[in-house]
Amino acid sequence: MQYLNQKNLIYFTILLTPLYLIRFELFNLPTNLLEVFIVLNLCLWFSVSNTKKIKTNLQQLPWPLVLSISLILLGILLSIFTNNAILIGLGILKGWFILPLLFAYLLYTTLEHKTDLARAFLSLYFSVSLVALLSLFYKIFNFVTFDNRLSAFYLSPNHLAMYLAPGALLGFYFLAKAFRESSLLLKGLTSLSFAIILLALFYTYSYATLAALCLSLLLTYFFYFSKKQFFLLLVITTGFLLLFTLFQFNTPKFSSLIHFSERSSLASRFMIWKVSEKLLHERPLTGIGPGNFQTNYLALQPLFPPYLEWAVPQPHNLFLAFWLQAGLLGLFGFSWLLFFIFYALLKKIKKTPLAGVLFSFFLYVALHGLIDTPFWKNDLAFVFWIFVAIFGLYKIKIFKDN
Repeated sequence: MQYLNQKNLIYFTILLTPLYLIRFELFNLPTNLLEVFIVLNLCLWFSVSNTKKIKTNLQQLPWPLVLSISLILLGILLSIFTNNAILIGLGILKGWFILPLLFAYLLYTTLEHKTDLARAFLSLYFSVSLVALLSLFYKIFNFVTFDNRLSAFYLSPNHLAMYLAPGALLGFYFLAKAFRESSLLLKGLTSLSFAIILLALFYTYSYATLAALCLSLLLTYFFYFSKKQFFLLLVITTGFLLLFTLFQFNTPKFSSLIHFSERSSLASRFMIWKVSEKLLHERPLTGIGPGNFQTNYLALQPLFPPYLEWAVPQPHNLFLAFWLQAGLLGLFGFSWLLFFIFYALLKKIKKTPLAGVLFSFFLYVALHGLIDTPFWKNDLAFVFWIFVAIFGLYKIKIFKDN
């Protein structure tokens, strides 16, 4: 019964991921509602676990996984203590690494079967579906940005799109599963929820998110599907992209992109990457410290007139973000982590659809990470480490022939 309660609390916490937006202070320490639920999970876990089981589970973890995560944490610590804004850096370490990693390890030790993993994914899918549904009400009542993009209760449309993206990937899995096994009612509900996610994603007009999603799905199912099935998916994806382009063709955002306007989002990214290159030239080993990019970016403005964007908390590139905020050690650790995951999943991808979901998610993160930062944010980091934990479960507990 205790483990059943622990599992339910895990699923419930994943469902409530967006509650990181509710921030407050507890004993004079800044925190948020998601972190409170993570701590509740950890308290329950420690009350029912024993030291021997914790040690055994740790010893079972693949050494490349442990070493890559250790390098990331060591790189962040070095970057924090060799730069200013130590308190900000420690807050980021707590909220985006330590607590999510502890929750991920808890998930790894508590969930045991494929059905448990499917429920964890289903919790995330419900969470994304609810966010998408609420977001569409913002669209209905015309609460959108100045350029008519949907951001709902997030700081930007891109933030909303990056949280919806994993739900879209999971949607393909649950839709296929529903049409293969479920009743007519469940088929309809799954189709409706998937359509709601896609519609909300569409109204964010986040080109990078949509492109990365489509490409990650195509590359994943190139390995997973037969040639005939892959060709059908290619036709559907191409049709979706053409339809999206048709709707966007006369918009200022699309026009500025294809003409490479000096005010386009791509032009502003080139400016941000130039500034990032300058910052890396100054501190190539330890970076500038987590949470310090905005301050350092603005300090270099006189060298790059005129700035196209002023509010830039991240460098719009995942690998640059790790290098700048976790140093070379952190960049190496993160790159090795992705390489190890891809290498392991490519050998298993045809064995189960959930392995394909894992592969598509990490591929999406890597592709989208070339032009944005789908990690350095509370909810995105939390979701990323959940997927890492589920990967660990596949490699150690589900597939024992590794």
